[in-house]
Amino acid sequence: MMVLRKQTIWLLTMLTLMVVLSAYYLFNGSPEYDYVTLDELDKEAEGEEVSLDEIDWVDTISDMNGDFTLEEAGNPLDFFIAYRIERERQRADKFEEYQNMMNASEATAQTVAEAQAKIEAMWDQEETEYTLENLIKQEGYEDALVIHTKNEGINVIVRSDEELDKKEVLKIIHLVRKHLDVPGHMVTVDYR
Repeated sequence: MMVLRKQTIWLLTMLTLMVVLSAYYLFNGSPEYDYVTLDELDKEAEGEEVSLDEIDWVDTISDMNGDFTLEEAGNPLDFFIAYRIERERQRADKFEEYQNMMNASEATAQTVAEAQAKIEAMWDQEETEYTLENLIKQEGYEDALVIHTKNEGINVIVRSDEELDKKEVLKIIHLVRKHLDVPGHMVTVDYR
């Protein structure tokens, strides 16, 4: 039973990653690379210093497992895809950590039960995020992210070219409160 569940979870994680990557390439096309030799790069870079101001810095987003960074490429779609990929990677890492705790030879029944509870909570959280993101998209937004913060709040980021008005923000907060039982003051809504 446990092996089947582990395989199912792993398969679902990989399928999710494939869908996200497929969407990325569908909307952005396949990248075209300019191939150059190392000598050409050296000649081009001679005498030039790279300023810290020229580097595209990253946005930091707080996630349930800590902070991580996403490179902003100027395209909001890239942000949403990159966030989902990183979120899935972190979940896969946590899942592996909990599995190792359960399979350790010195694991007690209590340790196994705690690890199993954490895995189930992680998958419940993923399901609610997925459901809420889809409900928000049904409200007419191209994309949405639901992010659990460290202080048990919720950040919602929707893809929109224009700033959201108060009515739109309240509608999103109401959806979150309805599905997650989170007080309104613990929900923030932003757009990209």
